[in-house]
Amino acid sequence: MFKGKRAKQMRAWLDREAEVAVNSESLVRGFVEECRRRRIILPNTATIERCCADALVAAERRIDARIAARLDSTMRMRLNGLLAEKVDGRTSRFVWLRQFEVGKNSADANRLLDRLEFLQGIELSPDVLTDIPAHRVTRLRRQGER
Repeated sequence: MFKGKRAKQMRAWLDREAEVAVNSESLVRGFVEECRRRRIILPNTATIERCCADALVAAERRIDARIAARLDSTMRMRLNGLLAEKVDGRTSRFVWLRQFEVGKNSADANRLLDRLEFLQGIELSPDVLTDIPAHRVTRLRRQGER
C-alpha cells in the first residue's frame, strides 16, 4: 500500500526525480513505474497528481534558491538595478534587454549589439547554472521572456 514508510520513500524518490523531469507527465509515468517496480499498490489518480505536482514545485524552488545562492551581493544589486534603471526615461533596463526585434537594417543590428554589450558588461558567470538541467534553464528563460 502507498502508506507510511513506502509513501515516504516514494516522496523522497519524487524529490530526486522532479529536478530532472522534463514535464509532469514524465514524472507521473516514472512514479507509476517506480511503484510497480517496488510492488507498491498505486494510490488514486488525484494522490499521484498531487504528489507529483508538489514535488515539481519544490524542485523548482530548490533550483531557484540554488541559483540565487550563487549570486554575490554585488551581482544581486546589479541585477536588481536593471529593474530600476530607465532607458529613454520610460522603459526599465530589464525590459529593454528582453526586447528582441528582427533586424532589417544596420540600426537594428546596432541596437542588438548594444544589448549584447550591456549583458557582457554585467559579467554574470555561467557557473550560476552549473548542475541545473538544460530544460530547467530553458523554462527559466521563457519565464523571463514573459
